[in-house]
Amino acid sequence: MRFLVIETFRGGDAVPVYRRFRDQGRLARPSHHVDAACGRNSGTTNDVRRETWSWTNERAS
Repeated sequence: MRFLVIETFRGGDAVPVYRRFRDQGRLARPSHHVDAACGRNSGTTNDVRRETWSWTNERAS
């Protein structure tokens, strides 16, 4: 199974998000799908308004 997440930062400003990650860590609960992921890829657009995450998981059904 393939997963794709596209995050659009509120107001196009990623700085508060990354600051929160630095200070508090990710707030989402871990998922067994992500833990067993292979082929993880991520990136941001040139203007840093969006971030994409993609990965595959052979165990997901």
